Amino acid sequence: MSLLSDGENYVLVNNVVKKYSLGPDVMKRVLHAAHDNFKKGLRKNDNPDACIKMLPTYVTSLPNGSEAGTFVALDLGGTNFRVLLIKIPQKAGENGKKDCNIDSRIYRVPKDKMEGTANELFDHIATCIQNFVQIMGYEEKAKGGDEIPLGFTFSFPCRQESLDSAVLMNWTKGFNCAGAEGEDVGKMLKDAMNRRQDMQSLKIVAICNDTVGTQMSCAFEHPDCKIGLIMGTGTNACYIEKTEHIEMLSPEVREQSSHMIINTEWGNFGADGALDFIVTEFDREVDSNTHNKGRQIFEKLMAGMYLGEIVRLIMRRLFTNGLLFHNERVPKLFDNFSIDTSFLSMIEDCDVDDIVTIQNIIAMTLDIGALRNDCEIVHQVCKVVSSRSAKLCACAISALALKIGDIEPDQSVQGEGLTITCGVDGSVFRKHPTFATELKQITAELLKDNNIRVKYTLSHDGSGKGAALTVAVASRLARESGDSM
Repeated sequence: MSLLSDGENYVLVNNVVKKYSLGPDVMKRVLHAAHDNFKKGLRKNDNPDACIKMLPTYVTSLPNGSEAGTFVALDLGGTNFRVLLIKIPQKAGENGKKDCNIDSRIYRVPKDKMEGTANELFDHIATCIQNFVQIMGYEEKAKGGDEIPLGFTFSFPCRQESLDSAVLMNWTKGFNCAGAEGEDVGKMLKDAMNRRQDMQSLKIVAICNDTVGTQMSCAFEHPDCKIGLIMGTGTNACYIEKTEHIEMLSPEVREQSSHMIINTEWGNFGADGALDFIVTEFDREVDSNTHNKGRQIFEKLMAGMYLGEIVRLIMRRLFTNGLLFHNERVPKLFDNFSIDTSFLSMIEDCDVDDIVTIQNIIAMTLDIGALRNDCEIVHQVCKVVSSRSAKLCACAISALALKIGDIEPDQSVQGEGLTITCGVDGSVFRKHPTFATELKQITAELLKDNNIRVKYTLSHDGSGKGAALTVAVASRLARESGDSM
């Protein structure tokens, strides 16, 4: 008999997995909490205590199609560092669109550079840039010829001082370079390039987060792209906000522009206890095994880095209670972070009745044999964990959509309604078999009474291309105002 149909055992299994099933009332509560926290982060007096920091980016306009030129873009957000050369044509092609010409190269960031000093890291970055421009035939220009504008996607929490100045708040993603936190990323990169004395014509125009890069990239083809979402190893989002609502900005900045992209840094949502009503004992154990315990709670509930770990802990509990993998030795269940999100994707890509395929996946991952009961339970566990991730993401995106529309969560709206495009990048959205579909469905359900429709579109070359487009937009705005870059 299947464990899932056996009375007592069913109750024991169900008591574990039901913790991850979020009903409509719970999702509405998460949406309200996110909406309240977004507003709190925008208020000057409340921002110091806000867990969602709502950081101004000084990106005040999206692409309008008139951007053109040649740009160097950098993309640093992990162990791979990417350098790009992007050419945006003056005129659209026969298809009516401007097709950007993009070439790039990936450079590894060695572990000693990730954990060394700030100068060592940025010297390495400068060396990679110089190597790339040499390969691309732009070495002479970089030595002092024509000026080449540069955009830098720096995917770590930063507080922007201006478009080309960003102070690193804290390292994430395994980086821990001494002497960088609290320092201006733009200045550190400029100093490193100056130390080489062969890159004088590369001018740093913009520093942006990967969410901003994703939004700018999608807005190049979708002018109504008001939200940028990263849903991969980590998670974050940005969106277009009215400057009158951004109290941290000076009155002068608010007068100059009516809108600005806000980098929410929403991964830290819940660090103040606002999500304790959905945090399980498994989530708390995940948090306790990380270097930033008590922080990035929202990210730990739903991002790709942690989904496999949540599933491992649930399977371990069921195994130790005698409900899973009977008479097997499963040492991998007792190794922290030994299962990654690809396990969930492979399991959920199977129909629950496709026992043989699920058995093969379990054997490949855990090196054990699994019975039908085991396969059914593992499939159910993976499904509820990834489903909770999609639902939480939908709650937060819905809260941002309400902010964009100046609509309160419980406000019923009639009439034409509002349509928003959300540009997305990240491995969970791209590769998980059900995540994107469920995200779209839940967002639609949450916003139906508010008369808001969110369309999701996948970003291509988001981070790097977006950095170049941020520079291109800044160049266009400078031309329009008569200022020089």
